[in-house]
Amino acid sequence: MGLPSGVAVARDFDLNPEHGLITETAASLELLARYDGRKNYGVTAVTERVRPEFTPEGLRVGNFYILPSLETTVVFDDNLYRQKHNKHRDISVEVAPRIRIESQMPRHAIRLDAGLREVNHRFNSDSDYLAGYFDLRTALHIDHAHTLSFALSSELQRQDPIDPDDPLGAREPIKVRRDRVAAGLTRDGGRLYGTASASLERWNYSDVRAYDGSTIDQDVRDTTVLSTQVFSGLRFSPGYELRAKARVLRQIDDGHGPVDRTATGYEVMAGVAFETSPIWSWYALAGYGVRDYDAPGLPSTDAILLEMQWRWYVMQHLTMSGSLRREFVEQLPSLGAGRIDVILRSRLDYELSHNLVLNAGVTYRTADTIGTDERTVTQSVRLGLDYYLSKSWLMQLAAERNWVTSTNVDREYERNRVWLGMTYRY
Repeated sequence: MGLPSGVAVARDFDLNPEHGLITETAASLELLARYDGRKNYGVTAVTERVRPEFTPEGLRVGNFYILPSLETTVVFDDNLYRQKHNKHRDISVEVAPRIRIESQMPRHAIRLDAGLREVNHRFNSDSDYLAGYFDLRTALHIDHAHTLSFALSSELQRQDPIDPDDPLGAREPIKVRRDRVAAGLTRDGGRLYGTASASLERWNYSDVRAYDGSTIDQDVRDTTVLSTQVFSGLRFSPGYELRAKARVLRQIDDGHGPVDRTATGYEVMAGVAFETSPIWSWYALAGYGVRDYDAPGLPSTDAILLEMQWRWYVMQHLTMSGSLRREFVEQLPSLGAGRIDVILRSRLDYELSHNLVLNAGVTYRTADTIGTDERTVTQSVRLGLDYYLSKSWLMQLAAERNWVTSTNVDREYERNRVWLGMTYRY
């Protein structure tokens, strides 16, 4: 939990559009041998490689495996409050216990992940905090081709201050409670497959202290999103799939600000997933989205939507991947009616030896606030190293540099962070 996302934490190439639901069926797992070309050639990504000598044993209780862990991380931050001038440097210690429970039943699936994160700063104790989360996912395999799935998660987090919607002058990370519940039904027994799902998600922001001792109201950002989605795919040839999805959502402004930003949204996307060879995997969707606001003073907003991922299995010990997204941000910003983000990411994973993995990443993001002229551009470069000492011990080192530019010059800053972490895994 302490290391930056995408640096020292393995991320799989996930084509699942259901955001947390388990959508596999017994039939779809059998079809992998026919339609996933890289499986037939034994091609695996560095992040997917099984390392038995460094895999925790866990504790087996009946049909469940219990996998606890404890991570301690020391972080150096040279611009704690994201200021263009008058930077504050600090060192923090993060302690993050976590427990993961996975079922090993022949037919159904249960996965539970929960953890805490305590952060203490050496010189700026007003930025100390305690966060936590739990994530439950279940799947009932009704028969060979049908799966009924359910997901429930809750997270009390301190929002990363790199977020372009953070208020200027905040003296601590923004505390936000995020809750989500989702359910879906999947049919996948042959070439044509699909999932119908529904979800409810809510963000609740707490007020934050400013440098001058005042309180910055953050209730205006509270958001509830009700969403229904239909996703479908057609495997028309080994390694090639047509994909499409349609989504209707209701974005509710719970903040009761000066303007009601409640809106109805519509999104339609279609594209293809394919393998140009066993070492090249692609995924690309393009479509159109609309946000129709209830308030008469807010005009409807439309946008071209993109969702792309690729992975290149360069060699056995080297994997490169990337993604491009253009999307509406569901939670409401502090100003404006909403936000449209374009996010471009690339990542490299190189196995230097059987127990030493180098990972590097670059991110470029533009954030355009709907209803204003404000645009914020964030650029990040990250470098990490994972050192597997044994089945139980993992050491991680990572460094990250951020550049933020904006039409609002008060939001501009540069920031450098370094992480050194040690994790015990049972």
